[in-house]
Amino acid sequence: MHLTRREFLDLAWLITTVWGALSNFVKYRLLGLPVPLQEGSVVSREPERWAPSACQLCPAGCGVVARIIDGRVVKVEGLPAHPINQGSLCPRGFAGVTELYHPDRLLQPLRRVGARGSGAFEPIGWDEAMRLVVDRLQQHGSGSRFAWLMGQPSGMSQQLVGRFLAVLGSSHLYSMRWPLGELPIDAFRLMVDEAGEPLYDLSQANFVLSFSHDWLQAFPSPVEASRAYGMLRRGRADRRVRIVHMEPRLSMTAAKSDEWIPIQPEHVADVALALAHVIIRERLFDERFVREAAGDFEAFTQLVKSRGNPDAVSQRTGISPDTLRRLAKEFGLKRGLALGPRTDLLAQWAVMALNGLVGNLDARGGVLRRWQPRGLSHALPSERPATSPPTSRQPGPGADDWADGIVSRLASIDTLVISDANPCFASPAPARWSDALGRVPFVVVLTSFLDETALHADVVLPMATALERWHFTPVIATDGTVVANISQPALPPRGQTKPLEDIILQLAGMLGSPAADVVPWTSMEEMVREHVRGLYDAREGTLLPQVTLPGRLSPEEEEPPVDFDEFWDMILARGGLVWPAEAAPWPAFQTPSGRFEFFPKQIAALLRAHEASSSVDQPDAAAKGYPLKLYLYTPLAFLNGSGAHLPHLQQIAGSQLHEAWETWAEIHPTTARQYGLQDGRGIWLASSSGRIRVRARWYEGVTPGVVGVPIGLGHTALGRWAQGIGSNPLELLADGSEARTQGTAWQGTRVKAWQA
Repeated sequence: MHLTRREFLDLAWLITTVWGALSNFVKYRLLGLPVPLQEGSVVSREPERWAPSACQLCPAGCGVVARIIDGRVVKVEGLPAHPINQGSLCPRGFAGVTELYHPDRLLQPLRRVGARGSGAFEPIGWDEAMRLVVDRLQQHGSGSRFAWLMGQPSGMSQQLVGRFLAVLGSSHLYSMRWPLGELPIDAFRLMVDEAGEPLYDLSQANFVLSFSHDWLQAFPSPVEASRAYGMLRRGRADRRVRIVHMEPRLSMTAAKSDEWIPIQPEHVADVALALAHVIIRERLFDERFVREAAGDFEAFTQLVKSRGNPDAVSQRTGISPDTLRRLAKEFGLKRGLALGPRTDLLAQWAVMALNGLVGNLDARGGVLRRWQPRGLSHALPSERPATSPPTSRQPGPGADDWADGIVSRLASIDTLVISDANPCFASPAPARWSDALGRVPFVVVLTSFLDETALHADVVLPMATALERWHFTPVIATDGTVVANISQPALPPRGQTKPLEDIILQLAGMLGSPAADVVPWTSMEEMVREHVRGLYDAREGTLLPQVTLPGRLSPEEEEPPVDFDEFWDMILARGGLVWPAEAAPWPAFQTPSGRFEFFPKQIAALLRAHEASSSVDQPDAAAKGYPLKLYLYTPLAFLNGSGAHLPHLQQIAGSQLHEAWETWAEIHPTTARQYGLQDGRGIWLASSSGRIRVRARWYEGVTPGVVGVPIGLGHTALGRWAQGIGSNPLELLADGSEARTQGTAWQGTRVKAWQA
């Protein structure tokens, strides 16, 4: 092709122009990069700065430091020397910037104008939105007909909500927990401390035995789990700790363990009792602990003898008696650490009993207790209300079940506030919540995104994200070190968003006395400053080390603060205070007997109920046309069932099978061939409660007869990167409770599958 010089110049000009326009569109429209200042502009660029803050994308509470250029956060990194993450971040932590500048963030209040769930809203101003809520509370929201449901409570928000509810005369404060990613709180409260929560000192363990708990993916603190794994493998030159994992699928933890033993979730208690049988028979238990600190050991021994014979357990579970005896001896001799999830109360109890047998409670490398330094008690510096704040109800196995607990109580609720929670998606049989919210006369949702629950609200209030909020958040490391994340906003909230705490303070101020008297602060900054002054006066806690910025030399040591103002400036520059694990008290067991309870009365009653219902079991379910067992798990990307609205988390959700942007079902090739399910093709999964469409993936890492499905996809709202992508397997779960788990049966639901 021959071009003249003029034609060549015209073509070059056209290509240059199109390329420049396309480049600008990608950089400034799609990626949202700041537009560069024009030459000669009188507006000066802001100097680069780094601001300490805290991550709130999971319960861990990692410290972060945000890099800010021209008023925009361009990256976040782990806060150096922070005891939780020690300068590291997991993939969720890096998503804080994406969440901050997400194109679908809710930036102004909304009022419903259509039917519940239709998504028909109109924007309104803050004053009008708050007046709607205040008028409702003044007319109908006091006393027992007002309730508040929170997500994972943290920091001062739970204290403020508690005080706010108390002054209105309500005791209905609930927190939405996530059993698949939590430690066995319920058994811990029955056996160790009736008001406490456990910690696993993983990095110091001598032998780790985990039951159906993919702790490298679904641990409450992902960064600490990864660091603990490194310590177990290479933390000491003279040892390499063995890890044995039991689960029906080859999860991330199973793949990185020394030994993987496939086991069905309903057999966890049986296997744990079989190990206890061998430990007791071989007298490998801690006799001093049993003699001096334990109760009901004889009754527990009799139960183990009757139910834990390795030969009988082998027949039920398929695990050879020799394997059970070998693991029991190794666990007893090495004083191992047994891990389990919170889904099944019987499993929680049996696994916790193993830790009790070897005396691995309140011990390094074992099960520790959460504790709180005196200065971080729940009592705020100002006077308490005349009515004590309500105790947060925590739904879950052994506590209030979603079906029989909160949902049933909503029938008597006139006004409901929901903050940082999405039960219309992240709860078993989520349609129950949609139906229940439809019967509540007035619903207020505080959220950063228009999710499934917000669609059922009368008023939606937009919340600021973690980088836009004040923080006074106590968190605790797995070794017992306590940190108070104390920081100011890295930058002002976007749009009309506000932090949860400021919304509560504004509501209290508008309601007037007595609410304004009980919650007297005008801003979160004032509240944090008052609490920090209390810590300063008590001389409690140690300042975190000075922030070492990436690529820069460590700062020189500073002199101690000479007054509170200097202490305040230093704490904001460093990100918080720390209390070492060595300062933790080791109190007596907080149980009715004052001892470790091997065989609580609640467990005895649960065993009787389980035996009475054992006749209706798996063969009947299979005969009714549901031959497969559903096994649910949460990838790190979707920890606690959230994260699908962040695109880079979507991309890494199924890395082991190279799956992304779709809900998949892991099926053993033998099972797949038996039911004619093709690899990579769409199939239907159905239970007696519902059905979903997923992509079948052949995977030899899942046991035959089991279908492994990740939780986190299948949203009908939550923005462009979540809505309409994949299916929600929680729709397959039943909407009631069952005897064995004393709560929702999260695992083992019977399903059938066929080619779509």
